[in-house]
Amino acid sequence: MFSRRHPYLFSLLVLAALGTVASVCVSIMVTVVVGEQIDYSGEKVGVIEIVGAIVDSQTIVRQIKTFREKKD
Repeated sequence: MFSRRHPYLFSLLVLAALGTVASVCVSIMVTVVVGEQIDYSGEKVGVIEIVGAIVDSQTIVRQIKTFREKKD
């Protein structure tokens, strides 16, 4: 009944639904194909969490040296 009263709106609604389904299918296919081949090599960032006041800096300095010496 809705399609008889508003044929253009119904067509637009059907096209939007088909576009949404197609977008979801394409994104799933891309995730499956590319997801396995992502390479995370290269420069990385080391994070050192400091909570509260720094009373003894030896542990923090050791962590910084460890991060600096790692190749990755």
